[in-house]
Parts: sequence; structure tokens; C-alpha cells
Amino acid sequence: MIAQLLKLGGLVGYDGFKHEKGSKIHVVVDGDSMLLSIAIEPRSEHDSKRLIELIGGSWRKLRIYGDRS
Repeated sequence: MIAQLLKLGGLVGYDGFKHEKGSKIHVVVDGDSMLLSIAIEPRSEHDSKRLIELIGGSWRKLRIYGDRS
């Protein structure tokens, strides 16, 4: 389903720094790798804009990991 959404092009943004179009998928899982939250956004949006929305009210002991990009 996610791949179908991305193929339709509805959530595609332009990254001016890398000069590319694309989308990003953000996933939040618990310690047992169970899916808690997922979001798809245009590549042009900064990751920090989705952080609060993704983790919602679950401000318990969290370990947040990310990649370097």
C-alpha cells in the first residue's frame, strides 16, 4: 500500500540540496519491533517536524535513533 501511494506521486517533494524528488517514511516501533506509528512525508520536509506527531503522548522512557541524513 505504501509503495502504491508513492507511485501515485501525491507525497513527493523536491529536495533542493540534493536536487532530487522523493518521499520519506518514518516508522516508530517499540522494544519488540511492534509498529506504533508510521508517517509518509515529502522529502523536502525536515524530519523534526514529524517527531512530536509520531511519538504522540508516549513521552515515557524513549530511546530515539535516526540515520545521518
